[in-house]
Amino acid sequence: MQLTQMQYDEQRGWYEGRYESNGAYNKTISLTTNAIVLESLLYKTSGRLINTESAVGYLDVRMNDVFSRPQSCLPQERMTSMVGYRNEY
Repeated sequence: MQLTQMQYDEQRGWYEGRYESNGAYNKTISLTTNAIVLESLLYKTSGRLINTESAVGYLDVRMNDVFSRPQSCLPQERMTSMVGYRNEY
């Protein structure tokens, strides 16, 4: 914890990190680094940030009914056999 306290500037935020070669601090301040630090702190206090247990959606309903599947804008079914396949490269 003491090492990370030295990577923080009260006026500007968290430094980008440390150099591997000599251990010096990279005193660049970036939005990405500060956003990740804030997101990590939020996770520590609140737990999971995204609820992956969502309700059944429109696509789930359409894909479960084999007789009314949409005919476009979906990935093709996987090929189960490579018979007749030629590599043209």
